[in-house]
Amino acid sequence: MLPRPLYEVLPYLYLFGSLGLISTQSNWMVILFAWVLYTAGAITWVLRSDARRVNKRMPKSQKNLFLHEDFYESLPFLFIGMGVLAVRFIESWIVFWAGFALMVYGGYVLAIRISRRKISWIDDWRRYRGSAIQAKTVHRKKQMNPICDQCLIRESCRRTGLTDRSNILVMEWLQKHERVEAIGPLKEMVDEAEFLPIGHDTLLKVILKQQPYAEQCLVIQNRKKMRRVS
Repeated sequence: MLPRPLYEVLPYLYLFGSLGLISTQSNWMVILFAWVLYTAGAITWVLRSDARRVNKRMPKSQKNLFLHEDFYESLPFLFIGMGVLAVRFIESWIVFWAGFALMVYGGYVLAIRISRRKISWIDDWRRYRGSAIQAKTVHRKKQMNPICDQCLIRESCRRTGLTDRSNILVMEWLQKHERVEAIGPLKEMVDEAEFLPIGHDTLLKVILKQQPYAEQCLVIQNRKKMRRVS
């Protein structure tokens, strides 16, 4: 068994090591081996990203319908790899800059995916220091609000199965929005607070259940009083 820190950086060692070989070697057998290593690193990264993400995959209707899911996930690595090959082996200034642009674009797409799928510091804690169950327990405890213990509607809120923070987010949303259908931004915040994806229908049921109590949330009432005082 590999040490956990080494296990976590393994796909990056594959990726950067293979790109280093492609950039410095001329032997086609070495280049072929490097490309196989690069592919292994990309596949490992995609599998881990998919296993650890908390947000649901984007619906196919919002992506290119002609791209298979696996190919879509591999696109940034394909852009970077093809860019490196073009810069390294094709002697043309037009191809050089085109390959460089392709590498930059691939890195940009990869950075966006990393930023959107990263949970928070708790994700790193889960990877290096404990199990996912332990991390989820710690994370949920941090979402509890002591003011909710004094609230008259605490039983209704806590029967939803969500943390105090999520219920407060729902109450805030109810006071600002009239159309319960437009819950996309709220769902993203609740997913992060819960440390797992909440189904659209489940969240909609919570909203409809809590709608009559929207003006009775003690946390929100206290915030309004603080704003008036300040």
